[in-house]
Amino acid sequence: MFGIENVETDVEVTKTNYSKIGGTRLQFTQKYKGIPVLYSGYLVAVDNDGAIYYVSGDYFPDVNVETKPNISSEQAVNAVRNDLTGKQIKIIEDPSLHIYISDRDKETMTYKLVYKTQAELTERNEVGAWEYIIDAQTSNIIIKNSLVLDINGTGNVYKTNPIYHNTSSETMFRLNDVTPRKLDGSNIIVYNDKASEASSQNGVFDYDPSDTHFDEVMAYYHSDEFEAWLIGLGMEGDRVSKATIYTHNLHTYYYVQMYANTLPVSRTIYLADSGTVYNGFPEWRDPAKESNVITHEYMHIVSYTYNTHLLDNDITKAMCEAYSDYFAVAYKNCQDVSSDVIGEYVTQYAPGFSYPYYLRTLDNPYIYSQIGQLGDYHDDSQILSGAFWDLRRDNDVSSTVIDQIALESLNNLDSSPTFLETRAIFITIASTMGYPQYIDDIEDAFWNHRIGDNPNPVATISGPTSIYADEYNKTWTASVYGGTPPYSYQWQRSNNGGSWQNVGTFSYYVSPCQTSNFKLKVIVTDNASREDTSDDFSVNVSIHSLSVTLFGPDTLDPEGGDPETVFWGASVDGGAIDYTYAWYAVGIPKNPPQKIARSGPYTEEIFITNNLKVYQGDIVQVIDIDNTYDFELKIYITDALNNIEQDSKTIYVGNGGPSKGGKKIIPKDYVLEQNYPNPFNPVTTIQFALPKSSPVKLVVYDIIGREVAVLVNGSLPAGYHSVQWDARNVPSGMYIYRITAGSFTQAKRMIVIK
Repeated sequence: MFGIENVETDVEVTKTNYSKIGGTRLQFTQKYKGIPVLYSGYLVAVDNDGAIYYVSGDYFPDVNVETKPNISSEQAVNAVRNDLTGKQIKIIEDPSLHIYISDRDKETMTYKLVYKTQAELTERNEVGAWEYIIDAQTSNIIIKNSLVLDINGTGNVYKTNPIYHNTSSETMFRLNDVTPRKLDGSNIIVYNDKASEASSQNGVFDYDPSDTHFDEVMAYYHSDEFEAWLIGLGMEGDRVSKATIYTHNLHTYYYVQMYANTLPVSRTIYLADSGTVYNGFPEWRDPAKESNVITHEYMHIVSYTYNTHLLDNDITKAMCEAYSDYFAVAYKNCQDVSSDVIGEYVTQYAPGFSYPYYLRTLDNPYIYSQIGQLGDYHDDSQILSGAFWDLRRDNDVSSTVIDQIALESLNNLDSSPTFLETRAIFITIASTMGYPQYIDDIEDAFWNHRIGDNPNPVATISGPTSIYADEYNKTWTASVYGGTPPYSYQWQRSNNGGSWQNVGTFSYYVSPCQTSNFKLKVIVTDNASREDTSDDFSVNVSIHSLSVTLFGPDTLDPEGGDPETVFWGASVDGGAIDYTYAWYAVGIPKNPPQKIARSGPYTEEIFITNNLKVYQGDIVQVIDIDNTYDFELKIYITDALNNIEQDSKTIYVGNGGPSKGGKKIIPKDYVLEQNYPNPFNPVTTIQFALPKSSPVKLVVYDIIGREVAVLVNGSLPAGYHSVQWDARNVPSGMYIYRITAGSFTQAKRMIVIK
């Protein structure tokens, strides 16, 4: 698999079981002519079925070095004793030959035959232990690493960034035991590209933020703390080996040198100097002063040690950015800072750009279908990191467990990782780690960003958020994502904060008229009996002023003929439905009047002409009129809130229209009245007035402008006219009637309801 020909002499295999998700780990250590190569080899993870799901490590096929030492192992020990002159020491690991590789971050590497040995101090009250790498040809000491991990120092740092914290003196762990002490530890080494490196005789690195060495302290402190935090989540302590960080560079980025495009060799981070310009773009201001930037770049190196395919394409690069954003923000939130933003300090001060030019946030609404629309892969990463973050802040899960699952998921991505595969791996790891109850939460979090399907129904309500009390048939609709159709619905309504009442079982809800504010919710159950309740949907109810307009004919013809039916109607606006109608006819007939009792809360007595019938409702009708006296028709409206309004109309009887002194009154203007009744089924009356004899055309059209009926087409004398339209042969709906009389044109709407 690795192209290693002489397996028996060039590879040594160590096998261990892996308990988190099962399977076995194999450590392949490279050898050259039987001599181990330091910091080399492969780590291979194999699942319980024997399939390889993870490979990482270094292999150096070009090793070529003399394997016969010029010094003996005893001379190597003497080199150690000379280095620790005057100290009582004990050799705790006998010298053994290894191949050491220098200049690993360069294209041309240097190979040396070395002795590796360890020694410790034995005098009372003295602590010290070191690993030595000694040149086997010259006896020169190449490396001296302290094995005492509790050699600490202190440094002046921002715990996150200047937005949240002032500087404070913090303990820096795992520094190498050298004098003077430098920012060189077991896991991290920091250099300064602008000046000499920070150093201290007593391990105190308390620089002011304006000092060039402050950035070095920030880089060491947060990288080392971040790695320790990741190790606490389950990362192997030697996974990154040793990372190198350069501060005050021209550009902020990470660098992972690849060998044969397969495995990372060099692990380096560069943090830009403030105000520099790279490729024409201004750099962030002081990136080393924001922990998120440091830990984000460091997480890139960690991610590539888990899966080297995260450089393959824009999707995998977006995934790598998502992991870096997520873990950087999660680490910051562990420092008692509640924030979901990357770059909130450095982007505020990016020269030449207005805040927030580089800003990325994990609390976002972006969904999978927007990939390629948000910008480059850095921006697309917010889709996946948003899913991670939604899951981490879910109150039903442990944020620490989610951090562990996210870290372990890196260890299980295949050679062509995708957003969807990440979701599947999260589910698998949650189950194998003993958290199957998290699976629904994982699916929901990823579904928030439309990654994968959602097996659980998710119900939402759409519709008006404000209505008037005189509006009816307002509709709210339930939308459902996920689950297994068909769905059942149970709508509930709460009026003015009262108890919830069941009000409907359709996918929509049509409300009767309301007089107070109310809330809606819908409970959706899918075909697998999985249930979801929507968020409460609040509706504000306002009230228009109540008004009423009486409409219908102004004139009646009292002269003989067959009995006829004449209608008047009331058009009501505002107030609160439902309405109560009370009609009254008031007049002084020639014949003795017939006194009738009328409904309603009014005190006046009214008289009515013979055969004039009064109804409760929005329509009053008169049958077989034989009176010759004018009368007044009144309407009183009471709404659901007991508001009262009225309107009246004088009805002229005789002479075919309004009269005075027995002479017919000619209208002054052209008028087209509203039809009555309206709505109607099947017959309605349309009235119009002509101030002079005119050619008249009265036509009915449907709502898309097609001619339906011609009611009048000819010359008519001045006066008041009416015509009826029988709509029994047309479907229900809205229609337009339009009159043209001379130069006068007007149109009105009417509704047929069957």
